[in-house]
Amino acid sequence: MLAGLVDAVASLRHRIGAGDDPWCGIVEGLVLGLMAQWRLRSTGEPALAGYGGICVPVIRDDSTPAMLKVSRVEAPRDVENEVLARWGGRDAVRLLERDDERHARLLARLGPHTLTESVDPVGAMEVAGRLAARLAVSPPPGLPRLDAIAAEVADTIDRSTAAQRAVLTAADVRAAATVFRQFGTDQPETLLHGDLQGSNVLRDAEGGWVVIDPLGMVGEPALEALTMLRDRWSQLPSSASPRRQLLRRLHAFADAAAAPRERVVAWTHARCVRAVVDGVADDRGLHAWTARQLGA
Repeated sequence: MLAGLVDAVASLRHRIGAGDDPWCGIVEGLVLGLMAQWRLRSTGEPALAGYGGICVPVIRDDSTPAMLKVSRVEAPRDVENEVLARWGGRDAVRLLERDDERHARLLARLGPHTLTESVDPVGAMEVAGRLAARLAVSPPPGLPRLDAIAAEVADTIDRSTAAQRAVLTAADVRAAATVFRQFGTDQPETLLHGDLQGSNVLRDAEGGWVVIDPLGMVGEPALEALTMLRDRWSQLPSSASPRRQLLRRLHAFADAAAAPRERVVAWTHARCVRAVVDGVADDRGLHAWTARQLGA
């Protein structure tokens, strides 16, 4: 038995709120089987990976340090493996081995410090913008697409009740629906990370910033700005000139991504309105606050 694996699985059961989850009952065997298959030796305690997975620091039999990750995924398709393979280690963690059937992957070992921990908020937005642009390659087939749902999202925003949008202005609601209709239905055929935030950006062995844990979707890089902004937006309302500081971060992302500033701002505003309408939780109502600032 791998030391610490039982505790990691117990923590995962608690996180997902399912003590009898079937996957948690087999994950220990999955990990041990993969370690034998790929000739790995543990070098540290297993830990949780994202919402539903286990990571184990390991070393290969050729002395290469790596990270074994197995994910709790209900869908038969392993999108993470497909996306990482498409990027081929360029601005993303290198995929050393993959087992799509078991939703498992062996990844190059990265440094422990995330972009959020290491770089100021404006600088982090610049790094994220550069990564969003570089990662916007041709996607694997069949990924979720913004243009496939944009019209439906616009309709949902239009039909939202007064209670759902009580913290928004009527102008915010109209503008968001318009953005989804006008921009969302005409999207480029480019791959997005889908969850580009500072905790998903780490240093590689050469000192460069690379992404981990992609969700994978198809659309324009401007869509990635909100997720990165949310990393440290709780400090913005109490800052001096909060709207100016908010725009400074979004403009930094836009310039680094070579995307029009107004496009990044419009998408961030529209996505915040959608989050309010959908009841997405956040710190102190910051989706609504951001929407109001950008709609002013």
